[in-house]
Amino acid sequence: MAANKKEHKDKEQGKRNSRKQVHANIKHSRLGISSCIYAGASLVMIALLIFYSYYKRGDTVGILGALGIVDIFLTMAGIHTGFRGIKEREKRHITCILGILANSFICLSLVFIFLGGF
Repeated sequence: MAANKKEHKDKEQGKRNSRKQVHANIKHSRLGISSCIYAGASLVMIALLIFYSYYKRGDTVGILGALGIVDIFLTMAGIHTGFRGIKEREKRHITCILGILANSFICLSLVFIFLGGF
């Protein structure tokens, strides 16, 4: 009977050990990091465009609008890169998701600015 209890205890211990997850050293997706860098570069470009417009007191040429459109394409590239990063296997995808969300928000904001004419 005592041997039976010991076998049962060992069996239960084996079940508990098999449920533990092994966390390997998983790296972030490179394309996800690139997507976040695109979002950061886009924000820096927007800040520089706003600063230049303020410095010139609104008397700017059409180059700022063209650079704004280039910024929209930069955010679209960031969104595309983020989706490609999600397809990478055995990587952490949180940077991909953050990059996609940030680039989407920036892109939609710029589109609304251009459509609204602010």
